[in-house]
Amino acid sequence: MHDFCRLNLKLHMETIKGHTTAAQRKATWAYKFRVGQGRRPTFEWNGPDGYRWEGKADCLWDAKVKGWSSWMEDVITPTISCELCEDERSEEDINEDGRCPPCEEREEKNENGI
Repeated sequence: MHDFCRLNLKLHMETIKGHTTAAQRKATWAYKFRVGQGRRPTFEWNGPDGYRWEGKADCLWDAKVKGWSSWMEDVITPTISCELCEDERSEEDINEDGRCPPCEEREEKNENGI
């Protein structure tokens, strides 16, 4: 089990490296703080800029993977470029036509002859 978790963390870190500095990666830490009888232990992972994850994991390496994954989901927001102005926006700011709100507004004004 631990070999799999260690390999899984190594693979996750390849992705993480593109979004963090070496100092941010080095400053993270995790620990096991609660063990229930016959249950998976509870871990706490402390990440970059005070980010904190707490939850069940199989081992310390698994807790680090879950912590980094949570950080990536919460902190690193995927961006998409607007097809017209090529401005980087979050996914929810780009409509189904691939346009940002300012470009969509301009297009509507052009269509209405304003």
